[in-house]
This record gives sequence, C-alpha cells and structure tokens, in this order.
Amino acid sequence: MVVVSDKLLEPPLDSRYLLVLGICGSCMMISLCSGVRLFLRHLRAGRERTGLLTPDEKAHDAMMFALSIPLFAGFSFLAVVLVELAAMWTFLQTLILALNFARIPGSFTGHVNGQIRLHELLKARSASMSPIQIFGLAPCCCMRPCAKARQPVAEDFYRLKVGIWQLCIMIPLLEFIDLIVGEEIVMGAAWIQALPARFVKLRQLVKVSSQF
Repeated sequence: MVVVSDKLLEPPLDSRYLLVLGICGSCMMISLCSGVRLFLRHLRAGRERTGLLTPDEKAHDAMMFALSIPLFAGFSFLAVVLVELAAMWTFLQTLILALNFARIPGSFTGHVNGQIRLHELLKARSASMSPIQIFGLAPCCCMRPCAKARQPVAEDFYRLKVGIWQLCIMIPLLEFIDLIVGEEIVMGAAWIQALPARFVKLRQLVKVSSQF
C-alpha cells in the first residue's frame, strides 16, 4: 500500500511524525539561512573584486554552490511532507548534485586562469613534481593496482573531466528511470511486473560502475 501525505497529516497527528517534521524543518531553516548568508558573502566579495554590481566568475561559482544547499534541504523536507512523491524529490536532488559536479572542472580551471594556463603549468612543472596518486582514490581503491602513482600530465585533466561528465549524465538518467518505474508500479502497469529480476541488478550495476 502506498503511503500518502493525506493519511500522515490527518488529525490526530502521530507524535513520532511531528518529531520528524520538527527536526527536518529545523534543519531546512538552518540550511536556508546558512546558504543565503554564504551566497551574500560571496556576492559582496565578488563585487569588491570587480568594483561593479556584477561579481566575478569565481564568486559566481561559489554563489551557485551556496544556493544548492537550501534547495537540496528543501527537497529533503518535501520528501518528508509529500511522501508519495519521494522518488521525484530524490530525482531533483540528484540533478542538483549533478549540476554541482559539472561545475567543478570550470571552477578548478578558473583559479589558474583557464585550461590553457593549467596545461602550461603542468608542462613546466611536471618534471619536477613528485609522483602522485591521481586515480584509484577512495572510494575506488580497488582500481589502485591499475593506476599507479605518477607525475601528472595535461591529458589527466581531460580524463577526470570525462569521468565527471559521465557521472553527471548517468546518475540522473538512472534516477529518472527509477522514477518512471516506481510510478508505473504504483499504477499497476503489467509490463513492469514482467520485467525480469536481472534488469534490477543490471541497473544497479550500471549505477555503481558509473561512479568509478
């Protein structure tokens, strides 16, 4: 049986559910205040650096990261209130995480004045740098035997960028499939019931593999 918010909000309200609502609501308000405060601080700092109303690119990226905090917390609270739409709130949270991950390469190169400057620095300093573990770090330690520590090269940045982008595409896509499948199960679609159990295992395997 599907749990709906109407049943949970019918008087008299369960004290346990009220406790969960209170905790989640308090966390959401703290996240909202913290995110907005961080957003305004980066906005002021960016304006000071440019001397204009428009902040610089570094501040803009930080502001977008800050706004994702209350937005993510808000969807978490909605998942507690409107429980029948929990799959949709999870999908929206996944989109927020994917957008944040997608901003990481640009934010990283922005600190060294672009990709060309980054490649020039790697080319100039790679010979004097000590070998470092670029791939095979936690939680992907199982890949360490296949990725030994070595001196970084310019191509490593593109490999990391491709890895981030495939994660930003695959995880939301798989969550969207989960959303569709969940809704079809609730509606009692016959084709969902006919899906073999191996499909579920394959979907989970693809989701885990995309994070390596």
